[in-house]
Amino acid sequence: MSDKSILIVYHSGSGGTQTLSEVLQEKLRRTCTTDMIRVPLDFDHQRLFGYDLFVFGFPTFHCKPSPSISEFVDQMPRFEVPKPAYAFTTLALYAENTLRRFAKHLLEKKVVLVGSVEIRAPATDCSLLFPTSLIPFMFSYEKDVHRKIECAVTEIAFHLDTPTTQSKIPPPKWYTPFSRLAQTLFLDKFGDNRYNMRILEDRCNNCKRCVETCRRGCWQEGQDRPEFTVDNCEFCLGCVHHCPTKAIVYAEGMKDKPRLSPEFHKRLKAETFST
Repeated sequence: MSDKSILIVYHSGSGGTQTLSEVLQEKLRRTCTTDMIRVPLDFDHQRLFGYDLFVFGFPTFHCKPSPSISEFVDQMPRFEVPKPAYAFTTLALYAENTLRRFAKHLLEKKVVLVGSVEIRAPATDCSLLFPTSLIPFMFSYEKDVHRKIECAVTEIAFHLDTPTTQSKIPPPKWYTPFSRLAQTLFLDKFGDNRYNMRILEDRCNNCKRCVETCRRGCWQEGQDRPEFTVDNCEFCLGCVHHCPTKAIVYAEGMKDKPRLSPEFHKRLKAETFST
């Protein structure tokens, strides 16, 4: 086993990115020390100096890295010697220039992206909007997920043993102008649904799962049930999917739609990666 160490830093909404981070950790631990953290708001960033390579995992939110992972990078120290990093992003439809944006952001901290990959994963938003029968693929990982994970492990191991100062910034996507138009017309407005987030009182059993799930403090304990504050919400929908009674909604039509719960992701991980 190598004496070098890796830190996996991930942000996840319902749990798709978390599952892939767990799979990567299991595979990378066979060759080197590999720690993993979910992006917290109070992380001691000085701990980063103790690792030889970083792996960042995060969902694409409207053609950009999730705010939580971007804020984590904002708070990172700027390294004197370049640090290598690998990144993967999960997406439902397309990622546009998400990884390109992220690579440039890392360079501000003198962290060089040595490799990256996009992986289609269960869709946190589309699964709540469309009939399940029309979008069965929205509830699984892409068929190529095994190959992509193995390629990621191989590339990470290579760059751990062969450091480089050259950043592999992904090229811009050809469809960017069209996706920007869709962003302006539809996606930006979709995010405004966070202002409609509410609890169905007849379903809430005050289990406080939403309070535990939200790392941004949008849900707080209330007198009879949790209370929601929209100010710091990035609309990751983790609270919606993790609520065991489907008590959290932002639209009437989603009340009884399937949720990507922790139990769902546990089953999907077993089905996808046990073979």
